[in-house]
Amino acid sequence: MSPKSADNRNNSAQPTSDQNAVRGAKPMSNSAKRAAKSSVSAARKSSGISRTTLLIGGVTLLLVIAVVVLGVVTNNKGDVQYKTEASAPLSTATFQDGVITLATGTSGVKADIYEDALCPACGAFEEANGSAIGQAINDGSLSASYRTLAFLDGASKSKDYSTRASAAMICVASLDGAKPGVFSSFHGMLFGSKFQPKENGSYDYTNAELAEAAKQNGATEAADCISNGTMIEQATTAYKANSDALAAAGGSGTPSVVSGGKLIDTRSVTWLPVLLATAAK
Repeated sequence: MSPKSADNRNNSAQPTSDQNAVRGAKPMSNSAKRAAKSSVSAARKSSGISRTTLLIGGVTLLLVIAVVVLGVVTNNKGDVQYKTEASAPLSTATFQDGVITLATGTSGVKADIYEDALCPACGAFEEANGSAIGQAINDGSLSASYRTLAFLDGASKSKDYSTRASAAMICVASLDGAKPGVFSSFHGMLFGSKFQPKENGSYDYTNAELAEAAKQNGATEAADCISNGTMIEQATTAYKANSDALAAAGGSGTPSVVSGGKLIDTRSVTWLPVLLATAAK
């Protein structure tokens, strides 16, 4: 046996310092045991708090994600404004033979206004003229007959928004039209820049959303009529009749204003005062 092998054998036979330490260790006292148990219990409690904290944190994170997702969906429709002020707060509305008439009494110049709820030019027309038209209706100098069209259905996200919005207007005029200003408010909202959907845009409104918008503008009786699409058939029939009437007057697009069987050039800022003055002679 080589000296090296002997040295290895002798080294392995000797107890290590760790072994000596164990052999020389004193038994744990009762107070030390209690302290150890207390430490373990505290560690367990601390671990429990951490798990609870993590659980609460996880739930909070999920709520934040849900709010963000909801915000993205909501913002898809932009800064939507349901409630608007009536431009003709004293006016009442009626629906007959496909025409919604807005007036205060029976006097005043009669004008037919042809519009499609998705038509951006109609929105611009209402933005520029809605207040003046409403004032003329309010003081009795004008009686406006709104003739709804739906030729832009195919350019809406749902492919039938123009018809459904027309049906909603018919519901409001039929069921809440006797309330002063209600139809005026709802109509103004539909064509307002903070509500009207974009042509070929990424969204429009469901019947339920149109019903909610109607309620916020005071048309509480019409809500179910709108939600259920009750007046869709009437809106479709009105579209055909109003298209024929517009063509007979020499018109073809929206917005169009016809008075006395003649198309009115609304490109001039004075078209309404001129119409009212001419009719008064």
